[in-house]
Amino acid sequence: MRSLFWNFTAVAALVAMVAAFETGMMAPRDAFFSIFTLVTVYVGALLLAHENESLGDALWSIFFKPGTSVSTMAYASHLVVAGLGSLVVVQTLTFT
Repeated sequence: MRSLFWNFTAVAALVAMVAAFETGMMAPRDAFFSIFTLVTVYVGALLLAHENESLGDALWSIFFKPGTSVSTMAYASHLVVAGLGSLVVVQTLTFT
């Protein structure tokens, strides 16, 4: 239950930051810092759960093996956080 709460919180925070950035309510540098930090902490926590694997195997199992996640919601939140975070980071680096 606790992981469901944190997954929902991370996705909600990221979606709010992406919406603020895309509508112009958040400066690009603030969006980059906020979203990059959220994605780094989130993926770092996932990597800690796979600490007995190599980095490549851990990343592969996090993003391409849904069976290694606690639930389907957890797997979907991994993909949403990584996808939206990457989108905004690339936008801020490319267009500013």
